[in-house]
Order: sequence, then structure tokens, then C-alpha cells
Amino acid sequence: MHLGQVLIAKESATEDQLMELALESGADDVISSDDGYEVRCEIAVFDTVIHALDEAGIKTESAEIAYIPTTTAPVDSLATAKTLEKLHESLDDNDDVQHVFSNQEFTDEVNAALEAE
Repeated sequence: MHLGQVLIAKESATEDQLMELALESGADDVISSDDGYEVRCEIAVFDTVIHALDEAGIKTESAEIAYIPTTTAPVDSLATAKTLEKLHESLDDNDDVQHVFSNQEFTDEVNAALEAE
């Protein structure tokens, strides 16, 4: 599903401030993580959300229309994860490919094993 996706660093706003502003401007969701916040909205209100964040002085790290999967496929095998990463790298290196989207979701154990290598 194509949605507006805005990434914001934790230092740029408090969660309560961002939640209130984003929802008032038409955003659908604010997702908090260790890295920061992700604001998701319908494409029709993307500009409105960006403008509201800008007016409030909240700096965005990234703002784009992105493909967000509605379902994810868990990957719990390290061998499969390595194969998928190799496939993504090959697609990224191809000049004819503009964007690569995936619905894969590596388990914590697989992520840890990939980072350890």
C-alpha cells in the first residue's frame, strides 16, 4: 500500500507533541522506535502533514511516498536472510531498477546473526 512516510529523529520532538500535531493534520499513525518516530498518512494529506510539521519547527529526516506492506513474511533462517540480502544488493546494483520493496521481516535472532558477521 502506498502511504506518506515521514521519519523524525527523537531529538526533534516529544512523542506527545508529534502525536497531537500529526493526528490533527490528518496523519493515520505515529510509530515510535529507538531511532525516532515514523508518521504515516494517506497520500491525499501528505502535503498537509509535511506543512504542519514544518510550521511547528519539527525537522524531518526523510519524507516520501513509500510502499508499506500490509502483511510481512517472517524470515527465521540465516541462510534465507543472506540469500534475500544478496538478491536485494543485486537488484540495487541494476541500473534499470529504481526502487526495491520487500515485505520480509527478519527475526531478532537472524538480525543479531547478520550483525555479528
